[in-house]
Amino acid sequence: MGPVLAERCASRRRCYAQRSDLKKGRTAMQGFRRWLVQFEQAATPLGDLARLAAADRAWPDGPNRLPTYINYMERAGASTSALQALLDAWVLYAAEESGTTRTPRH
Repeated sequence: MGPVLAERCASRRRCYAQRSDLKKGRTAMQGFRRWLVQFEQAATPLGDLARLAAADRAWPDGPNRLPTYINYMERAGASTSALQALLDAWVLYAAEESGTTRTPRH
């Protein structure tokens, strides 16, 4: 442990709490719906999906897994293009959540 990290983590307890917070931040920064609705103004299939999710009171809040949203949209009679938009959005979301990419500009 370097001097800067040692200084930040004066006690073991505090250090473990910080590591736990960082891990939570990387793996579950925000739910998919919350991430998605930031694109409501986009004139793209992602924006269409975001508007749908924002307007649909029954849109699932979780569990935060792709099958949850696929099943919901299929039961609602979603078109193939809507399901493709969901898959594309999920890829972007998962990449951002894992820290491998940035959110596209909207």
